[in-house]
Amino acid sequence: MKNNAGFTLIELMITIVISGFILMAAYSANISQQKSYYAQDQVAEMQQNIRAAMALVTSDVRMAGYDPTDSGNFKISVLETQRLEMTADVDENGVISAASGETINYTLDNPTGEFRRQVDAQAAADAAIAKNIQDVEFIYLDKDGNITGNAADIRRVQFTILVRAGRPDREFTNTAVYTAPPPSNRTWGPFNDNFRRRLLTTSIRCRNLGL
Repeated sequence: MKNNAGFTLIELMITIVISGFILMAAYSANISQQKSYYAQDQVAEMQQNIRAAMALVTSDVRMAGYDPTDSGNFKISVLETQRLEMTADVDENGVISAASGETINYTLDNPTGEFRRQVDAQAAADAAIAKNIQDVEFIYLDKDGNITGNAADIRRVQFTILVRAGRPDREFTNTAVYTAPPPSNRTWGPFNDNFRRRLLTTSIRCRNLGL
C-alpha cells in the first residue's frame, strides 16, 4: 500500500486560526509601540524647545543690568508679560552701543508661536529660538518676592513657558489645566484638543540689579 502524507482539512483550518491570532497579536503590539513612540517623540520635541528657551533667558536675565562703570544706563527696560527687554554693558564702556549685543529683547509672536530673542537690531526672521510656544509669562519680583512694575525694584524674574506639540495626536485629548506657581497663579486650559503641552517655570535672580 502507498503511504499518504499531508494535512487534513480540519488541521489546516486550525493552523489558519492559530496563525490569525498570532498575526493579530503582533499587529496590536506594533500599533501600540508606534503610538508610544509617537507620544515620546512629541514630548522630546517639546522638552527641547523649553530647554533651549529657558537656558537663554536664564543666562541673559542674570546678566541684565551689568554696569561695571556705574553709569546707570543698564537695566531691565521693558516690563511686560510677553515681552522682556534688558541691557548689559558687554564692552564695559558705560554706553549702550547699537551693535555690541548690549540690548536683548524677548518677545512671543502669537500668530506663529515663535519665541524670539532679538539682539540689538536683529531681524525678527532670524531671531526665533523656540517654536510651537502657546504662551509665555514674565513676572517681575522685588526683594520681598512681590510683583513690581518698577524697574529699579526688580530682583528676580519669574519666567513661565507653555509649549505645544507641533502635531495633533488623534488618540489623545488634552483636558489638563496648567497653573503657574505663586505669585502669578495664572492658569491655561482646559484646551480640549488633541495637542500635548508642557509647562515649565523658573525663578531667575538678577545678579547685577540692586547692587
